[in-house]
Amino acid sequence: MVYNLQETARGLSLPPQARCLVGLYDSQSGPLADQSENARFLVGCQSVTPNGSQVHLVTLEEGYSCQSFHLRNQSFVHPDGEVVGLTALPAAPLLFVSVYSSISESKTELSSGARIWRLPPPSQSLSPTESEDEKDIDFADRPPEQLEFVSSLPCNDFSSIKKVAAHPSETCSDLVCVLGPPLPGTQHFPGGRTVSPASSFLAVLKTASGDYAVDSCSQLRLPTEVDEVAGGAITASVNAVRWSPHRNASTVGVAFDSGVLGIDTRCMQPCFWLGDVHWPCVRDIDFNPNLDHILATGGDDGCLSVWDLRSIQKTSATSYGNFSFRNVSSGTVGLNPLVTIPAHSHWIWTVRYHPTRDQLLLSASSDSCVCLYGLPSFSSETRNSNKTGATKATSGGSSPAESEISVEGLEDGVLARLEQQQESIYAVDWSPVDPWTFASVNYDGHFLVNQVPDKVKLGILLQRDDDDDEEGDVEANDFDKV
Repeated sequence: MVYNLQETARGLSLPPQARCLVGLYDSQSGPLADQSENARFLVGCQSVTPNGSQVHLVTLEEGYSCQSFHLRNQSFVHPDGEVVGLTALPAAPLLFVSVYSSISESKTELSSGARIWRLPPPSQSLSPTESEDEKDIDFADRPPEQLEFVSSLPCNDFSSIKKVAAHPSETCSDLVCVLGPPLPGTQHFPGGRTVSPASSFLAVLKTASGDYAVDSCSQLRLPTEVDEVAGGAITASVNAVRWSPHRNASTVGVAFDSGVLGIDTRCMQPCFWLGDVHWPCVRDIDFNPNLDHILATGGDDGCLSVWDLRSIQKTSATSYGNFSFRNVSSGTVGLNPLVTIPAHSHWIWTVRYHPTRDQLLLSASSDSCVCLYGLPSFSSETRNSNKTGATKATSGGSSPAESEISVEGLEDGVLARLEQQQESIYAVDWSPVDPWTFASVNYDGHFLVNQVPDKVKLGILLQRDDDDDEEGDVEANDFDKV
């Protein structure tokens, strides 16, 4: 069954030319922290007019009736130019990084940069005593506020900043940046060889006493076994960079052309290479949050693919060991994905795994559609994938209608589609605060918030409870035998 999410979606109109969206992390900590913080999303809107670009903070505020919520929007002026990328920091939830591009006053030069900004803390929720009129305030009529500037990323030695990704841990604030070639005469300019203006460099930035500094940097190159022409230097445009949360976050994936290159950040050398993943271009990638060898990709062919990195043929080991896929691959000739789903009729721009339930994925495409997938057979819950079909969840209700809730068994494929938006959808993301909630925004600025269908959510939660009970019974039987 494929659900239509249009009926449950809540929308908000933002300025046009929206290209990026991120879910914000929980900004509260400590034993006295309020555990009911609302989900918040950050949206970047572009404009070539001076101070015309904006960043919008959208808060999902729950109402006081069942299944009721409304959206609150705060607008901020982005003074540096067009917003081309946003990155949330798990270790500093009130901070975010914006990548921007701007045109000189003479209209002859295009420059780029990245800055760190601070958001205001979450406002207090509306109290039950407030009137309905106060709950329905149109925050869009308020003038844009000013962002609090924190610092700029120290990338002045490089010609441009292309992509930024944050360390996935809540205890580390490191950043990884895809940069243009370093300027001649600077510290990171490679002496003794020619550097193409289209080449890309990967830099790891670490913070000390509040200021970031480049800790390590290397030019992006294909493994020698793959391409010996011009030293294997990558000159294609980089479309995505993602930081794997596994093995102390030592792997970064970079998508360009039709392939995905893995970089081991401990030695800044290639650790895997997936070639001919999508034709003609890979637009986005995401690592499975629970399995270190599973990677999801989306591209211009409109397909979502899931890959097992252990299947890559290994030819030489790095100096950091032979475990898993940390070995350079000579290519992916004959390597097939675990699954490919042609769910879209145009390019896929964003692919996102659920933060914890890796059987759920999202994709956004320029065919004006968002797809929610269920892939239990290729997740950490593989052992439960054969338990499909409808089940019943029993509650304490008195009538049969109240005591039983129909629950859909999770099967591989598209679970739900959102086709309410009429323009290209470039971004979709989950909320780290409420992981059953996700948001998308199209190029016209139509922002939509939705949730995983209740039957799917209950099916996943009840399946986990049943498995825990079965494990407990097995352990009890083993104890009795002893």
